[in-house]
Amino acid sequence: MEHAFDSTESVRDAQSDDAGAHVDRGNALAECGDYGAAIEAYDRAIEIDPENARAYHNRASAYVAFGDAGRVMADYTRAIELDPEDATAHYKRANALSLAGEYEQSIESFDRAIALDPDHSQSYNARGIAKAELRDTAAAIEDYGRAIERDPENADAHYNRAIAHARSGNVEASNADLDRAMALESGYESAYLERGNAYAEEGSYRRTIQHLGSTPETHTAYWARRRRRSRRTITPSTVRVVCPTTGDGSTVRSPRCSSIGRTGMRTNATSSGTPCSPSCRVSAGRE
Repeated sequence: MEHAFDSTESVRDAQSDDAGAHVDRGNALAECGDYGAAIEAYDRAIEIDPENARAYHNRASAYVAFGDAGRVMADYTRAIELDPEDATAHYKRANALSLAGEYEQSIESFDRAIALDPDHSQSYNARGIAKAELRDTAAAIEDYGRAIERDPENADAHYNRAIAHARSGNVEASNADLDRAMALESGYESAYLERGNAYAEEGSYRRTIQHLGSTPETHTAYWARRRRRSRRTITPSTVRVVCPTTGDGSTVRSPRCSSIGRTGMRTNATSSGTPCSPSCRVSAGRE
């Protein structure tokens, strides 16, 4: 039996008139990366029960896999209309708004998510990113701090606060957060390379070489980043993406700028809205 949805029970769910059974089947399909079939299951759930908030919520998550921003937004909005107290739906809708460049609206949605779930560290982190995009660096730093207070091991928030500190000229604080992000997550390439940049900007080239080590790939990535930084005068903007299922991460370019630099930001959703790996359940997750 290759997948959970191949079971006899799952077949019965596909023929059921119970909306909840179709939502559960859609969740199982999405877990296996079959987002198209998952959407069909959620469609059936909504056909049976047009006011099933969970079906809209999870269908929005599946639409993210196809980069269908319009349907993602419509389904999260409908899920919230049906269940206004769903903090997770507010958070995911806010992320979608941020990825669309609607930062002021996204902040309003993050505010609502935080009001409903004030201990959710990533809501503060993501709201900080939106504020940073609006060049409200001080407010962004405050939100990253709130994220860290609620989850001291939130490497994303440490990295993002490092970028914000660098933007505000506080090099010492920026380097401290970069060091902390690397300590929390080994292999955090963006933080690792930015720390190398920091040593170079201080004129500590020997420390830069020691930090980068002897791996040719690391040196290639570092110098490529330095060349990009020297060619551009515009403030770069990047996003570090982490798949909530696998933990895999990658750096992608923001649609607002094509370079990578010390003003990058990390969240758990890509700029295109697509998952960072085929098995990623999207930043949305399942209910």
